[in-house]
Amino acid sequence: DLTPTCVALAHDNKAISGSKDHSVILWDLNTEKRVSLLCDPWKRNKDTDRSKGQVLSVACAQQYAAVGKRDGTVSIFDMRSSELVKTFRGHKGPVTCLSFRTRTLQLFSGSEDRCIRHYNLEEMLFLETLYGHQFGVSGLDCHRREGPVSVGRDRTARAWKIAGDSHLIFRGGAKVPPA
Repeated sequence: DLTPTCVALAHDNKAISGSKDHSVILWDLNTEKRVSLLCDPWKRNKDTDRSKGQVLSVACAQQYAAVGKRDGTVSIFDMRSSELVKTFRGHKGPVTCLSFRTRTLQLFSGSEDRCIRHYNLEEMLFLETLYGHQFGVSGLDCHRREGPVSVGRDRTARAWKIAGDSHLIFRGGAKVPPA
């Protein structure tokens, strides 16, 4: 019912999309039809706040779909059965971005709380928190073997080295000369 906020491609010509109405939909790209509803849309209830469950980020790897919400949770769904497998809590702000390490079940989540959290979905465990951004994390990708690359509202990009427990900082802000 409300604005879509994110989309991710999955295997087997599938995609998932998330929305401000709390819904997450699994789509079949070949038939252009909805396959299943992973998260139901928000229903009026005096006990819940409509904005807290808004879906802000999604990511897919193998059979799993990860869903980041405004309430700071990361929910893991099995796309084969449309079942909720696990909900990770721990972020103190909205989860703005999610990324799986290429060809693994290692998941990273970035948040407005300035942190990046690392999960292992093979064991369904939270592993560690990465600190360094001075403002919220706004983007995250993880195609590098060493760790994710993140960008934040602090106008930095950071290349994280998980094994070395360190990161490189790239600062923006300089004017780009005209082409």
